[in-house]
Amino acid sequence: MHSCPSSVNSQLSQRQNGYYIHVGSNNDIRTMYIPTVPATWSDFCLTFYYYISGRSDLAIEQYDNIASNYRRVLFISENIGQWKYISLQLINSHRYLELVGRASNGKVAVDNICNSKGLCVENKETTAMTCPSNVTVETDTGAATASVNYSSAIHTNCVNDSVISPDPTQIFPAHLGIGVEQFTFIATDSSRNNHTCTFTVTVNDTEKPKLSCPKDETVNTDEGSATASVDYSSKINASDNSGNTSTIIPYPNETFPVDIGIGVHTFTFTATDSSGNNGTCRFTITVQDTEKPTINCPPDETIYTDEGSATALVDYSSKINATDNSRNITTISPNPYETIPDDLGIGAHTFTFTATDSSGNNGTCTFTITVQDTEKPTVNCPPDETIDTDEGSATASVDYSSKINASDNSGNITAISPNPNESIPDDLAIGAHTFNFTATDPSGNNGSCTFTISVQG
Repeated sequence: MHSCPSSVNSQLSQRQNGYYIHVGSNNDIRTMYIPTVPATWSDFCLTFYYYISGRSDLAIEQYDNIASNYRRVLFISENIGQWKYISLQLINSHRYLELVGRASNGKVAVDNICNSKGLCVENKETTAMTCPSNVTVETDTGAATASVNYSSAIHTNCVNDSVISPDPTQIFPAHLGIGVEQFTFIATDSSRNNHTCTFTVTVNDTEKPKLSCPKDETVNTDEGSATASVDYSSKINASDNSGNTSTIIPYPNETFPVDIGIGVHTFTFTATDSSGNNGTCRFTITVQDTEKPTINCPPDETIYTDEGSATALVDYSSKINATDNSRNITTISPNPYETIPDDLGIGAHTFTFTATDSSGNNGTCTFTITVQDTEKPTVNCPPDETIDTDEGSATASVDYSSKINASDNSGNITAISPNPNESIPDDLAIGAHTFNFTATDPSGNNGSCTFTISVQG
């Protein structure tokens, strides 16, 4: 379409309801003069847009000063109900052009009237509306939205001042939430033709949730227990760029608190956001047993040697035992059943046993068994005897030293008092002579014997 000179357009400043001619009432007629063209134009092209509905018509007539000297160059009577474009090739043979619109049960409107010098050319000006293709974008890092700007990608190829609604520069840039959002824009050209384009922007959330777990930790078993009671539920939490609460599996408040046994325990948690993205964290709790085993020994005790023996046979194996918080059987060293029973000699005997649990903790107990000898030594004296004085003597020479001896359960040689070898041999006078000997063992036990020698003349 030719562009109208500004001088012509300015002459068409009087408008009706926004149009150059508008007949909106039944049985009404409106007439408008189209400005004259320069006399130097031999021919010219008249172009405009028109709208007719109902039983209405539109006519264009050329005439001079004499009203009867006119020529109708166009008559349109059609119920089309939409805007149409028309171009008329005219000869500049009359002074005036008159536009006559008549409405009968309908409407008539004319717009964009233009006179141009020369021949009419085909109206090839069409409005093409361009939008971007459907787009898929990702959310901005750490955000629940994506920042997009497609204002420069929404345009028309029209040169006749098309208006795009809504204004792309008012819509973009935009922060779009997760999901699909559709945009529709309508371009209206100066001929009131509408052209539409639509596109969608799909915002995907591909960012993993941030899941926080506590640091790896080493804890001790609870006192007297094989386990440690732990609760890390408040230290496991997740956040997501979407701003929505992520689902944590397994649920921390169902996992903790918990009693966990001695050893290494690894916990893994996964957070899933509303877009199905997964974030994982794990931590390890090492439960160590630092509690010593409890080992039981019998109390210290004093016992006596077995009768006639230098030792006491004892057995405390069943009284030496150990327990541990781990509930595992501990190792006792030395083995009570290999150490006791035993024959213990006279004196104090101290025993020490050590129990070791599976974590290497040691517990010790000690007890002392004192073996005492309370058994008297056995002293042997010769039997009582009557003897005669030696011939021609008033005494009898005797020697019983070899017949006086002692023995003791301790096995040690006991001391005999008085010493037989010092008391006898001796010369005994006539009469009865009683001898008493006492044997004492290392434990201070005493045994005695007595015998009488009667000497007669």
